Amino acid sequence: MASANGQTTKRKKKVPVSECAKALAKGNILQCLPLELRQEVFAFAAFDYVRSTSSLIEASGISERTHEWLPPMCHVNDDFFFESLPIFLKHIDFVIREASTAYGLYFFLQATRTFSCVHSLSYHAASTLTPFFAGPQLLKECNNLRHVWLKFGSDDFPSIHRHKKSNPPFKLDRKAFLENHSFRQLLSLKQIEKITICIVKKLTRLGATVEEERREDEQVWGVVGWLKKKYLRRNLAVQIVSLIPTVSWPPVT
Repeated sequence: MASANGQTTKRKKKVPVSECAKALAKGNILQCLPLELRQEVFAFAAFDYVRSTSSLIEASGISERTHEWLPPMCHVNDDFFFESLPIFLKHIDFVIREASTAYGLYFFLQATRTFSCVHSLSYHAASTLTPFFAGPQLLKECNNLRHVWLKFGSDDFPSIHRHKKSNPPFKLDRKAFLENHSFRQLLSLKQIEKITICIVKKLTRLGATVEEERREDEQVWGVVGWLKKKYLRRNLAVQIVSLIPTVSWPPVT
């Protein structure tokens, strides 16, 4: 492009805001924007990334040294990382399948000081809620949680947790169940909006392990009613959803 003095000037190319990872090579143009605008850009990029991939992040793949699970905008430089990470974490549902994998997530959030940015946690085994382990500690530290998913298997409830002389004979010992799975940690959450409790029973069909179909139910052995009563006393309107399995086909023997 020719200027008024006859010199040729090159027209600067525009960098799409969604390609944050390329901003470093283009001179970090986003860092020239006010903080409020940068946060809007990061929020859009985080939502777009989650929509195009998945909002589910396995805790087993998280550590202080592995960042592959993070979106491109977190890899530009340190400033981008610390500004965009809190926004990204709000859109993520962390899945914890084993008690040991919760430690990686816990130490990462501790190192980045982003416990309060996590809005959703999913516990997919009773062992992940064992007291004094990292799973319950996450419930305590992530004080801005909006949704918690608790998944149990029917084999997670040994006979010691049940009243042997009750009618019906398999009534859950609610007190032992709540204490052994850190349910009281949920009551400390002041921003919680929804709790989903899921119980599944594994079946063997044609050599493959599958799960029974789930259906909605009002009670999970008295746990749902107990939680609702406790939250009402705290003036918190929390949606509590229970999922109880039904047999979709007879197990093959």
